Amino acid sequence: MQDDVIVSVAYWGLLISTIGLAALGTIARRYKYMGYDRSGFAWPRFTLVEGDVRDGLAARGTFAVLTLVPLTGWIIALVAYSKSRIALWNSPVPLSDGFISSRVAAIQAACEGQPCFRMHPIDGVPPFAMQWFSYLNDPALLVLSVYAVYVWARWMRPALKS
Repeated sequence: MQDDVIVSVAYWGLLISTIGLAALGTIARRYKYMGYDRSGFAWPRFTLVEGDVRDGLAARGTFAVLTLVPLTGWIIALVAYSKSRIALWNSPVPLSDGFISSRVAAIQAACEGQPCFRMHPIDGVPPFAMQWFSYLNDPALLVLSVYAVYVWARWMRPALKS
């Protein structure tokens, strides 16, 4: 697959995985304080898997699958997205060679008309990478990632104290 398509797919994969992890963390946090019997494992009962009796192995196994799939997707997408460089819309070269330095250069560059920037330099083969919006793409990922880490850290805090 061409580089600019990989970057676009990685961005959307990262965004979707981050939303999934944040949603799962929010569910875990809310359930923890709902007052149900949480003997040993503070996660909602997986009734389709566990049945009437709480099965710790099934609960932990299902929990691992439900959280490791989006976490693995998030890590893979983050690695692929970290290779992105911001370029002018019709340029075959990035504004700078680094992930952060290309973004700083894009913020400092003047934009005369839309579209201004793309997430990866054009390689001449369609489809091309999507447009990069300096105040939307990366900050949205950052805020969602910080929120996901926050809710999971808050959920795991009692386990880390013991």
